Amino acid sequence: VAYDGEYQIILDYGERWTEHLERTSTELEVLNLGVNAFGCDQELRLLETRGLEFAPHVVVVQVFLGNDFDDIRYARHFDWPKPHYEWSGEELQLVPPELSWDVRMRESSYLGEGLFRVVGRALERNVRATQLEATDTVPLLAAILTRMELVARDAGAPLLVVFAYPFERGADPPVERERRLAELLSAARVPVLDLRGVFAEHTARGAALYVADGHWNSAGHLLTASEIARELSARDWLR
Repeated sequence: VAYDGEYQIILDYGERWTEHLERTSTELEVLNLGVNAFGCDQELRLLETRGLEFAPHVVVVQVFLGNDFDDIRYARHFDWPKPHYEWSGEELQLVPPELSWDVRMRESSYLGEGLFRVVGRALERNVRATQLEATDTVPLLAAILTRMELVARDAGAPLLVVFAYPFERGADPPVERERRLAELLSAARVPVLDLRGVFAEHTARGAALYVADGHWNSAGHLLTASEIARELSARDWLR
């Protein structure tokens, strides 16, 4: 779903890479725990609090090397307080979301939600955590993904990080922060599948992989699913 004045459906159910991946094997069940507008910090919390309840055999996390560097800065995002992390260089510290008055109002009743839509217009929709306002978030994002890998591995499930790129980047080489993130994950032995090369190759052949706003179309999702299936098979993680 994309937003441009109004919501527009850009993919039908069954066209996301998770559904394409599930169709690669009759014995494969793929649970999509993705949440709209979640950053990797929230994805880590989701994995720890709910994801492991499903006893996964493999965990795949897609990292968008566009806004995912920035989303982990926020203490409030799209009108809701959210958890975030601070990284000391040695320890990843969780900062829980603030249970503010507006949250209490919105969760009290439909009337409370209606009132918030009137009075909440005066609030900032997105607020960065003071400690992260001017922080280099590359080490923080690497620490979050490394923690994901450790949490999944401790539960008996290997984790694969998938790098996805903004569509306008085309075949451009990785920028400095992307290289640094890859190096930090490599040093921590976190498995990474980088989609830049294969997307650039298919785009150069004339393949249309994106819709106008930069999201993947069905062909982009299918290519992603094919590459993930190939990587999981090569690592012998699908047995």
